[in-house]
Amino acid sequence: MTLIAAIIFGIATGWFVSSTRRRLWITTDAVLLVLMIQSSVLPLTKKANFSLSDPGYWAVQPFILLLGLLLAIGVGRLRGRRAKVPAAL
Repeated sequence: MTLIAAIIFGIATGWFVSSTRRRLWITTDAVLLVLMIQSSVLPLTKKANFSLSDPGYWAVQPFILLLGLLLAIGVGRLRGRRAKVPAAL
């Protein structure tokens, strides 16, 4: 769920939000909110081999957040470049 949120919010904020700082804050807040919800719901599932104390679960989360932030920056730059290109006649 956090990966999907990082991709969706990274692309959406990069495209629709003009301020880089605001893009990064919105993407970070959204991914952390989804992480909190996911971390509270996953222990309630009946999957017996999952634990929140698993270091692999927590080791991958910063990379997922980083992906979302890089998408927000990259899409924002792409949008900025497209706005500067004059329309072809």
